[in-house]
Amino acid sequence: MKKILLSFFGFAAAMSLTLTSCADPCKDVNCNNGECVEGDCVCEAGWEGSDCLTEWSEKFVTNNAGATDVCTSGNYNYTVDVLSVNESTIQIINLGDFNTVATVTATITDGSDLTINMAADAAGRQWVGTGTLNGSTLTINYVVTFDDGTFDTCTATISI
Repeated sequence: MKKILLSFFGFAAAMSLTLTSCADPCKDVNCNNGECVEGDCVCEAGWEGSDCLTEWSEKFVTNNAGATDVCTSGNYNYTVDVLSVNESTIQIINLGDFNTVATVTATITDGSDLTINMAADAAGRQWVGTGTLNGSTLTINYVVTFDDGTFDTCTATISI
C-alpha cells in the first residue's frame, strides 16, 4: 500500500511540475497599448512603461525648456514650451525664438528619430527639418526661409 501511495504522490508531484511549467506567462498581464510576449509587455509606437499606459510624449511636457540654436547667422539661447498632442506627437512652441508661435510637430518614428512637421508661421516664415531624441535632449536640424527669400540653417538643442 505504501508503494502505491508513494507512486501516486510521485505521479501527482510530476504532473504538478509539468502543469506549472506550461502555465501562460501572459495570463495575468495587461499590456493595454501593447502585446504581452513571454510575460513582458511590448508596447505599440508612442506608448511605454511596464503596462504600456504611459504616453511617450508626456515626458516632454514642460514650459520654459532651455533651447540653444547654432545657426549660420549666429548662436542663440532662448526657451520653448513643449506640449503633448497625443501619445506619439509633441508640439514645440517658439522654436528659433522669433517672438511668434513657431510650431513644430514632432512624431516619434522608431524610438529616437522624429519626423518633424513645420508649417509657415504667422510672419510667413517657412520651416523644414528633421530631429532626433537622445535621452532628454531633442536635436532639431532645420532651415527657416524668411518672406524675403533669405534663409538660416540651424541646429536647435532643447533640454527637456
